[in-house]
Amino acid sequence: MNGLKLIMNKTLGLIGTGKWGQNYIKLCDKLNINLKIGDRLNYKDLIKSKSCQGIIIATPPDSHVNIAIEVLEYDIPVMIEKPLSFSYDEGCKLLKYKTNILVNNLHLFSPAFEYIVNNAKNIKNIISIGCNKGPYRDYSSLFDYGPHDLSMGLYLCNKIPTINYVKKINTNNAEQYNLNINYGNINHNIIVGNAGPNKKRLLKVITEENNIFIYDDLKKDKLTFNDNIVKVSEVSTLENSLFYFIKLLDGYIDDRFGVELSLKYTKFLESLAK
Repeated sequence: MNGLKLIMNKTLGLIGTGKWGQNYIKLCDKLNINLKIGDRLNYKDLIKSKSCQGIIIATPPDSHVNIAIEVLEYDIPVMIEKPLSFSYDEGCKLLKYKTNILVNNLHLFSPAFEYIVNNAKNIKNIISIGCNKGPYRDYSSLFDYGPHDLSMGLYLCNKIPTINYVKKINTNNAEQYNLNINYGNINHNIIVGNAGPNKKRLLKVITEENNIFIYDDLKKDKLTFNDNIVKVSEVSTLENSLFYFIKLLDGYIDDRFGVELSLKYTKFLESLAK
């Protein structure tokens, strides 16, 4: 995609200056995107100014929906960091808005994942791992790590999952989950949590013909097919998702946009976290 052409004459807003907010600030600076920054004290002024073609929400998850509503009331498109919400019912409040929304389920926009979507046919099994040592928050690590795995599984299979089993291991203030679920006849085994000891983000997709796609986000060559490296775009996943948001502002429509997929995994995770 022609990134320079896309970002010309675009002004974006950012609400939230924490870790992910800083990632957006650095990226927009690198890409020379005009970025206006708001925090919890002044973000309402940023919205009311109507000076931004789109606004990114990178605040803590419990504030996502309320802030998004304030932005959408001004008919400004929003990009919301995952998870959309901790509550399915709260997330559903966004369904009434016609203004465009992109929930940044980050790995849906990875060039490696895009390749798998386009090339993995007749999927039989999915294995995914999303772990790290920390962070330790006041909410379940299911909502930190699970949205990545479930958004990819739901997007690949387009079916509501059913649970085979859930195993949870607690270690001090950390936790690890092993979820085994089915999307129809497709099995997905998920390991997620903040119990460490090492960071992992991996997706393995196996087809009925025993073709194996492996997306390992921590490797330089992120994608293999039957143990052979597949060269994909080296653009970062965050940069790619931001480009898609800018394309959305120009009227581009993609089935990764909207809140429906995020509501599916929110409802699923909410039931597990109770």
